[in-house]
Amino acid sequence: MDTRAETRGQIGELVFKLYRIRFTEPGVGKYLKRWGLTFQRPDKRAVEQDAEAVRVWHEETWPAIRAKAKAENAEVLFGDQVGVRSDQVTGRTWG
Repeated sequence: MDTRAETRGQIGELVFKLYRIRFTEPGVGKYLKRWGLTFQRPDKRAVEQDAEAVRVWHEETWPAIRAKAKAENAEVLFGDQVGVRSDQVTGRTWG
């Protein structure tokens, strides 16, 4: 699954992989809406991005997290908060 932006199709694939239940994309969308998840537009990048911190995350932190999860037969899940912004950003995902 692409970790940058989940589509209804990708979420449906994950549900099938985990529970062996198939949903149509509209069906996945109905459940997401029922659970209070709305279609979000992601920011293009962090406003105050630190290039060195990004490098450390990609080269050291994230590989260590993935290795630990693999060793423990676990999955890594991400959560996020939602805010209101007035600037235009293209592209959307569920959140």
